[in-house]
Amino acid sequence: MSTDKNSKPSAPGASGDHPPAKVMTKAGARTSTKATAKAEPTPVLVVRGPAAGFRRAGHRFGPDPVQLSPEALGEDRVAAILAEPRLVAELREEPAGQGTD
Repeated sequence: MSTDKNSKPSAPGASGDHPPAKVMTKAGARTSTKATAKAEPTPVLVVRGPAAGFRRAGHRFGPDPVQLSPEALGEDRVAAILAEPRLVAELREEPAGQGTD
């Protein structure tokens, strides 16, 4: 048996060509082995600014509420928005599947 110096043996099924494995449940239904995590609430930063508009942390805020992801903004930008006296900002927990676009 000849082997190529550059090829490495791989584990069976490691090529990624196969769909996820299926397992039988007690009721006999086939389900994926991927676990379905319980949806957690999503933190959302809701910000309103003055009618004339105001910019902070790279965003423009006016009288209409703007929803932002605190995770995407980063701690420094969230802190700057919350500390700004010309903005009305609050952190909320939105039900899973809602929140920022």
